[in-house]
Amino acid sequence: MEVKFADGKSITFEDCWLRDHCRCSSCYHAATFQRAKHILDIPEVFIFEVQFEKTHILITWEDDHRSVFQADFLIECDFNTWTENRRLKPVLWSGNTVAEKVARLDIDKFLNSVDGAKSVFKSLLDYGIAFIEGVSIKNITTCNS
Repeated sequence: MEVKFADGKSITFEDCWLRDHCRCSSCYHAATFQRAKHILDIPEVFIFEVQFEKTHILITWEDDHRSVFQADFLIECDFNTWTENRRLKPVLWSGNTVAEKVARLDIDKFLNSVDGAKSVFKSLLDYGIAFIEGVSIKNITTCNS
């Protein structure tokens, strides 16, 4: 099924993908973010009717099951959008141009805070380097960290 969005973007979804990603309470556990049915237990049915609304679509399946898909959810699940959002975008750098941008933080902040860890990993992904300071030179301390 082809869905055209307000911004003019058009995405094609397969029937089986849409049924597998149904977010109704009988198909999906919202509290645990898990599907309620194994993909092999989903009936092989086709779309019977589609109602397009401004922010969502309502699909009625041949077996009378109903699925509602928010436009934002469908856009996020578009393979091209998904891969583009996850693509590494390394920054080319040399010498002094990167000195102020590379993560430089104390070992305790790296080990004990989410923000510290995020800044190190972002620096590694963006620049290929990060500095963690205050690491003990004792072998036992280094191995335990």
